[in-house]
Amino acid sequence: MPPLRRRARMAPHRRPKATRPPPRPKARLRARRSQEIMRHAPVLLAGALALAGCGKAAPPTDTAASDAPAAETAAQATPAVAPTAAMGEQIFKRCAACHTIDKDGPNGIGPNLHGIVGRPVASHPGFAYSGAMKAKGGVWDAAALDIYLADPMKIVPGTRMAFAGVIDAADRQALILYLEDQSK
Repeated sequence: MPPLRRRARMAPHRRPKATRPPPRPKARLRARRSQEIMRHAPVLLAGALALAGCGKAAPPTDTAASDAPAAETAAQATPAVAPTAAMGEQIFKRCAACHTIDKDGPNGIGPNLHGIVGRPVASHPGFAYSGAMKAKGGVWDAAALDIYLADPMKIVPGTRMAFAGVIDAADRQALILYLEDQSK
């Protein structure tokens, strides 16, 4: 009978690896992560730019102005130029991403705003208002619009209008003048 052959043992560092793929180097992982981020960057950038156009940044606070007498503060609050409908047209461009103003115009993401001044709240035909807006009730007069446009999400919690508001009172007045003018 022939002698039994022994299987030669390989040194551990020369043994074949298991069927698992080799781990990726860290540089490859970093490159893949940055590719994923770059793939999502245009969407994130577009969203950020859309939201940036929705409102006006708050004016910087000045600690020296808080120490000024009330008469000087009231004089500073008065705008240098009286608001006009033409100024409101420029401000309405922020709203035009979601709203239309044309007579018998279609609804966009938000309702058509033609004739909004003097119209009951949540009453434009063909638009599905949020429950919070339907529950608000009332009429959109200049005073109600001024309050609402200052901070929509605070005035009507639960509204679907994702808009930071028009912070400057003169801008709000100009926008309301424009809405009134377009309602004729």
